[in-house]
Amino acid sequence: MQVFELSVLAAIAVLFNNPAIAKPTELQSHQNEIKRTIQSNLATSRLYLQGHTSNRTVPESDAGYPLPTDWHCLSLTRWRDLGENYYPRFIKQELCTSRQCYNDFYTCFPQYYPLTVLRKRRDNEESREETALPLQLREMWVFEVIEVPVACMCGTG
Repeated sequence: MQVFELSVLAAIAVLFNNPAIAKPTELQSHQNEIKRTIQSNLATSRLYLQGHTSNRTVPESDAGYPLPTDWHCLSLTRWRDLGENYYPRFIKQELCTSRQCYNDFYTCFPQYYPLTVLRKRRDNEESREETALPLQLREMWVFEVIEVPVACMCGTG
């Protein structure tokens, strides 16, 4: 019989309090298999929890596997003032404050996003064809792409 069939017979035997339904040898082997599985799961849980208790003395990185916190890079959120010639004038950016991550094997580096902003035309600047801008704005403004750090990533950079 397969394990599933043995499980069903064992469950029926327990429900009806009639061990005669399940064959004694099959029931005993099934119970032993359940005990082995439970012991294996407990051993695995103990190994996992050994490195994850709140009052542990072993550093996170010595557990033998990466934890999600090992990959974190610290960063600060700051507002950057582009000046009065830009719209929007203020943009939010992330600045990396940590240099190393994951046991100093990797470096923290900024992840950039290209942000398109409006910039006032300079006096002698050549006019470009900005088809996305309305006619009134084309005379005074041009698009400019600025690389803005939006996150701090852990990796090889």
